[in-house]
Amino acid sequence: MGGPDETLGQVNNSNFFNIAGMLVLEAGLDLARHMPAHWADAEQLQEWEDVYNAMVLEETEGVIKPFAEAPDELSKATPENWSLGSLQYLLTAGLGLPTRINATTINHTLEAEELMRNRFPASGSVACSEGTIATQGECNTLS
Repeated sequence: MGGPDETLGQVNNSNFFNIAGMLVLEAGLDLARHMPAHWADAEQLQEWEDVYNAMVLEETEGVIKPFAEAPDELSKATPENWSLGSLQYLLTAGLGLPTRINATTINHTLEAEELMRNRFPASGSVACSEGTIATQGECNTLS
């Protein structure tokens, strides 16, 4: 599936959807665990947890890659092989974060993407580039 940055077309194993899926599964598990015991099927909850635990986030150099095919060396990232738009929307949108992803990893990801934004040509489809109007604080890292 392709993330919100459609400039690269369809890519496989998009971390945008993996992170979004983790958020949905965590919320569903949390809600189900707070329901009366007879409302939540323990077998189904275990299946959801197994799926959640099996989800893969492709990383390199402590940075979450936008998709599996992105280069492992950040210095080799180009507009043709690295989507700057997809993770930015999730990581700075205030949606909460999957507990499997810590703030350090997210900050490294946002910092790496900021360096790439300065290296890549400005584009209206790249979140927080000088070609895009961003709301105040939208492109900051987590504290």
